[in-house]
Amino acid sequence: MNGLKRHRSQSTNINDHNNEEIGKFPRISSSEMSITTKELVKSCKTCLEDLSNELIYEIFEYLDGYDIYQGFFNLNERFRNVCMNVNFSIEMNISSLPKRTFQYFYEQFILPQKHQIISLHLVDIFIIDFFTSLFENIPKCYQLRSLFLGKMKSTFLEQLLPDLSFLLNLSSLSIYVSNGSNKMTIYNQIFQLSTLKYCKIHFERNIPLGSKSLSSNFLSSIEHFIIIDNVDLDEVDMILSHTPKIRRLSITYQHEFCLTETVIFLMILNNSTHISVVSNLLPRKSIKEFLEKYSRNIKILHVSSAQYSTHFNTWKPSISPYMPHLHTVDVHQLITGLCNDTRQIYHSVYDPYISTLPRIRQQFFSHVPMSIEYLHEIFCSLRPFRKKFFTFNDELYTAKCKCYNKVNCDSVEHITIEDINVFHNSLKYFPNVTELTFSKRSIVNGDEQLIDRLRQTILFSRLNTLNMNNISSELGILIKILQFTFNVHTLTWVNIQETPHDLLSIQESEIFRLVSKRNQIKNLVIKNTYTKKMMEVLIHLCPHLQYISFGYSHRSINATLDYLLSKINETTCHLFSLCIFNTDLSWSEEWEHRIKSNDDSDNYSTKFIDGKYYWWSDI
Repeated sequence: MNGLKRHRSQSTNINDHNNEEIGKFPRISSSEMSITTKELVKSCKTCLEDLSNELIYEIFEYLDGYDIYQGFFNLNERFRNVCMNVNFSIEMNISSLPKRTFQYFYEQFILPQKHQIISLHLVDIFIIDFFTSLFENIPKCYQLRSLFLGKMKSTFLEQLLPDLSFLLNLSSLSIYVSNGSNKMTIYNQIFQLSTLKYCKIHFERNIPLGSKSLSSNFLSSIEHFIIIDNVDLDEVDMILSHTPKIRRLSITYQHEFCLTETVIFLMILNNSTHISVVSNLLPRKSIKEFLEKYSRNIKILHVSSAQYSTHFNTWKPSISPYMPHLHTVDVHQLITGLCNDTRQIYHSVYDPYISTLPRIRQQFFSHVPMSIEYLHEIFCSLRPFRKKFFTFNDELYTAKCKCYNKVNCDSVEHITIEDINVFHNSLKYFPNVTELTFSKRSIVNGDEQLIDRLRQTILFSRLNTLNMNNISSELGILIKILQFTFNVHTLTWVNIQETPHDLLSIQESEIFRLVSKRNQIKNLVIKNTYTKKMMEVLIHLCPHLQYISFGYSHRSINATLDYLLSKINETTCHLFSLCIFNTDLSWSEEWEHRIKSNDDSDNYSTKFIDGKYYWWSDI
């Protein structure tokens, strides 16, 4: 085995839509189903016994570590031995397993096989604890190539990173850096990982570099570096001086305050290296000093932000002495002909404030004259991964730029509907979309043709994530969509506070009953306001929920938690993971006491980290 997962072949035939309608399949009685299932299991087991180990290994290449454990480990002694002698990739995502189930998996399968693991994707803070409680666990994964670590205590991370230098195959690393970490220490430790090619660091809050110096003895092998943080050009200079093989450096500022002062700073170097920085820490002096050092290596420099930014009038005199050719473009967010990719870039930086920005100014600097078409395409290459996204908005059909026509529908995985009329008039088909979003700008209430149009645009069988806006106007639409989507596992709502005026008729409808029986939604995220009543409605609609995330609400939090954690509540019998955000320590301690008073067992764990309260339990 080469250790790499194979991709299943995926049909993109638009006629596959015809196979998705409910009611196309013959009904089977309970007795027939029982007999059929027993015969199928017996037949499958017999067929598997006849397969050679080599063919079983081929099957394993399509499976995750837990799939192997769940499907084969306990079949018999032969399959257990086969499972214990194969490279596998394990990806553990949030709310993936109940507490006790994961403990068995960890003790029986992961620990004995840690030297065979080639990929670890750890997001859930409780599961991360299993791997970091003993620091030799991850460094003992000698074949590890890719490591993704979600939020963990800063002290644990700084103790773990030096030990990763023993992983001689590690080429990809993604980490989340919590409050309290020393940024220079993190950089020092990462730059000492000699085999690293890809690295992504997400700093929870803006952390200054501090006075501690960076070791000059190490030159990193990193080629693709992504940083989520607010930095100045001194920090960019420091990073470039220690990453001589860098081909793409992307630094993005994601906090929502002072966005009118945020600057997009893009450089294309002579060796085709792309460097993009989104920050509000780029004063005139910093730009001037940076260009004195790098101007000979820069092929194109692009700078843009709001017209009335304090940076606006300082760029030209700071840059022109080094790169004399200037092309200026004033970009208004409503002008016709604005490229959809450009809108996406600016929305990703300034949204939700873009509507308050009267004008954005782009300035391109170069050593020699270049066409505006070429410069525009360079700007749209700022975030090539955005090609996986597509938005239906009011500028879609007025776009005149070539880059719009280059959109590859097959590569799009996430579509967002901002303007419902534009969506209805579109003829595009996206065969590989897995995520669908209705933005706050779209209006879908009472749209009878929406479902038919969606089925002509995406393949419902591939859809696994739905993002809705307001439950008062979109609950009916959600239920209609769920009629035809059997693989949706994650549902996100912005607001579930207002009650739909026809809620009773919706709940009593036959379609509500059928959808509640057939949908497989396991994760529910509520971003903003909610009520206990509407939370109950969603739980009855999605009875297989395992993970729920929602925020603190003075009026609704206690009643909602009492309902969710009630032992006699059959509708939440599958629930084993909660995340409550925007809380404080006193509230979390109060609820810790309430939970302990009602449950004196050890089948649950809780944590409070950075304003979030986590609960993890057995089913």
